[in-house]
Amino acid sequence: MDWLTWFANLGAAQGLILALAIATVPYGNRLANRILAAFLLAESLRLISLSYYYSGERLMPGMPIYMLQHLSLTFGPLLYLYVHALVDKGFALKPVYLWHFTPMLVAVFLSFPGLMIGELFGQYDSYSDVPSELKSRISFVTLPVDISLATYSAIALRYIQRHQVSIRSEFSNLENIDLRWLKWLLWLCMISAIVAGLFELLQGLHVLDFGRRVVAAAVASVAIIYYIGLMGLRQPRIFDLDSQTATVSEPGEESGAAPGPEKEGGKYLKSGLRDEEVERLWEKLTALMEEDKPYLEPGLKIGDLARRVGSRADYLSQVINTKSRMNFYEFINKFRVDEACLLLEADLNRRHNIADIAQDAGFSSINVFNRHFKRLRNTTPSAYRKNLSA
Repeated sequence: MDWLTWFANLGAAQGLILALAIATVPYGNRLANRILAAFLLAESLRLISLSYYYSGERLMPGMPIYMLQHLSLTFGPLLYLYVHALVDKGFALKPVYLWHFTPMLVAVFLSFPGLMIGELFGQYDSYSDVPSELKSRISFVTLPVDISLATYSAIALRYIQRHQVSIRSEFSNLENIDLRWLKWLLWLCMISAIVAGLFELLQGLHVLDFGRRVVAAAVASVAIIYYIGLMGLRQPRIFDLDSQTATVSEPGEESGAAPGPEKEGGKYLKSGLRDEEVERLWEKLTALMEEDKPYLEPGLKIGDLARRVGSRADYLSQVINTKSRMNFYEFINKFRVDEACLLLEADLNRRHNIADIAQDAGFSSINVFNRHFKRLRNTTPSAYRKNLSA
């Protein structure tokens, strides 16, 4: 057994442990966690089959070990469903989603003896047993895997981009819920799949012989297992189970009777909110912000403010957008930056460090504080404090 087989098997074992851990954790989005556990399970089993089939080790008859490699056709669909489960409040697995796994089932079927893939490769116990004239065909057989992963990664990226825009109307703190780590992973998967597909195509046409592609695939698989496993364990639930019913109705209004505001061309239409009501809610909101300072709560959501002013979250979002020309996220963090400036001005003796000031102003981390301060004040908190002393 060579080093590659040991390395791949060690990574696969860690992947199986992470899959079990993610599937059984009592926190976070349980459905999303189970989908991610399925991805890690598929990746781990495929990694085992890859290492044994290409190393020449005899683990089991050739056809079953080769069939496990078709699990790579589930990577794209499982990542797509994982993103879906994280960003869609009412997401539930339905039988229609089984269609996403049809390519894998077709590939497994064609791997049986007498059929296309089975006739070509299923009779060989390892890659080293495959005649050289057939090896180039493997490249064409694996092309659908690269196409599938690139396509599903691109679709999932679109979902995350829309999610990153929409949460700014509901949350004042985006840390751990903007899925930035998953966005980078999907970009990496999409680019890697495109590059791998080009190499497979060139190798199939005998233009290029990339003999170390198995090593690259094994290293990439182990890296993905560790990264997505550890990040998945840390990923919290984005939306509360009752997030869709977190607001209260207007006085005299039946709960859930009126639809939310519709946006068209950047303006709210058919929202049912009259101009005088917009003014009334804006006055209540500004008074609340000045007197109670709810923005000092790091986890503040628009539903929390809506309850305090006796309105609905969608109506309050309309009021904030209309009157301040900002979304909820920008609106709250502007108040926090203003509060931080007041704290810095009152602390000329520098008894508190910048991190303490950020926390007292309602920010969850110093990095988020620095970013918002720089955007709104065109300087850093440290430079602002230095100018005050001067």
